Amino acid sequence: MTPNLNRGRLYLRVLGSNTNLETLNYVKKLLLERFGIASSISIDKEPGYSSLVYHKVVTKRKTLYRLTISRQDSVRAFAESIGFSIKRKQCVLDDGLRLVEAYGSREATRHWRELYEKVGRRWRRREPVSYDPGSAVPVNAGRDLG
Repeated sequence: MTPNLNRGRLYLRVLGSNTNLETLNYVKKLLLERFGIASSISIDKEPGYSSLVYHKVVTKRKTLYRLTISRQDSVRAFAESIGFSIKRKQCVLDDGLRLVEAYGSREATRHWRELYEKVGRRWRRREPVSYDPGSAVPVNAGRDLG
């Protein structure tokens, strides 16, 4: 799950990577046929890139491909039909969708920055968030929310 603040708007994307292009093509087909989720596949990294694996630098020999779900209707369908088993990722996705739905992508950016801060490559929630059962947005997402 990757929130993207671009040109004053909040865009939500779901990403997955694999070195097996055939596997990603199969996942892409299943997403579309079973859930109506549109996605695209691109090259993420060419062979020869280095990464840290268990505190050791490893040079990769295979191309890394990325599957991206970026259309907001598809991101929402992913959240509703599939979701994440990792709670942190699901919370980021749910918060982003609620804010965009409540405020639109431009105004949601301000509220996003009140809720989250960028730490390294990840967005970290500033404080625990609670929800009013009748509201679509976090209670403590900002001064004027409630």
